[in-house]
Amino acid sequence: YEVEAWVYLPNAFTPNASGPNQNEGVKAIISGEKTMELIVFDRWGELVFETTSMSEEWNGQYKGKDMNTGIFVYTLYVLMIDGNEIDESGNVTLVR
Repeated sequence: YEVEAWVYLPNAFTPNASGPNQNEGVKAIISGEKTMELIVFDRWGELVFETTSMSEEWNGQYKGKDMNTGIFVYTLYVLMIDGNEIDESGNVTLVR
């Protein structure tokens, strides 16, 4: 059978319900994955979020405290059930 492979990550989000993409966190929405890993770094390269679960999302916090507005870098690795791999990186803007 054929596997549909697509990935969605927002390029900006507002976790405090005051702007575009309000109440959304950063998470991968993937169809046909076997395993995945999503990692988010701040602008200094410090790890602020990591997950291997599609149901878990980054809410704009680090160690229980709200992060400031800014641009964060993510890396995403996905192994699809058909053996294909997706290895992406990009930016996401946190807006407060």
